[in-house]
Amino acid sequence: MGNRWPGSHCEGVAADFEHVPGAILAGVASRSAERSAAFAADFGVEKFYGSYGEIIADPDIDVLYISTPHPQHHAIALAAIAAGKHLLVEKSFTATVAGAEQIVAAARHKGVFVMEAMWTRFQPTMVEVRRRVEAGEIGDVRAVQADLGVDRPYDPQDRLFDPEQGEGQCSTWVCMSSRWLSGSSARLRKLTWWARWLQQASTWRLRSSSTL
Repeated sequence: MGNRWPGSHCEGVAADFEHVPGAILAGVASRSAERSAAFAADFGVEKFYGSYGEIIADPDIDVLYISTPHPQHHAIALAAIAAGKHLLVEKSFTATVAGAEQIVAAARHKGVFVMEAMWTRFQPTMVEVRRRVEAGEIGDVRAVQADLGVDRPYDPQDRLFDPEQGEGQCSTWVCMSSRWLSGSSARLRKLTWWARWLQQASTWRLRSSSTL
């Protein structure tokens, strides 16, 4: 049996499972059993859970995709890692740099795979850009300008406009313009440091909280 993944309240991700060889959408969790049941029915998922703790405790789930609000990522990820789950964590990875470092350290200690769901890093154009930077084909990169435009009508109840929900425009969108340059070479490590600084400096009033 291939890797068994849970679903999320993200229809696009769930719909793409048919394109992933060996992957099985095995369950979906929400803080509301009614919502998870409806999502499971829409996508033909066998299992649904009324809490995140339930799906973390299920031995039949190999990998978790976490797409809750950013401040909840830290607690859910640490609990899942402790249970031996591999993780794909929606961006932004966590609400704080310290939280991200704790998750990475826990994953290394437990020996599980954890990754931020930054799909733009795998676009052919971005792969080629990183290759050229790493190879030094364009010399030493001293500055990067990245622009991202999003037309989102203002709604004070929307997580993107409500700092009490620990997100906000900068926290959500800055990572889209910076993380694709992350890499292991000396050149990309320098750029990655600046990307992390920008991400940290652009967040405000973030709270690390979750209900498992």
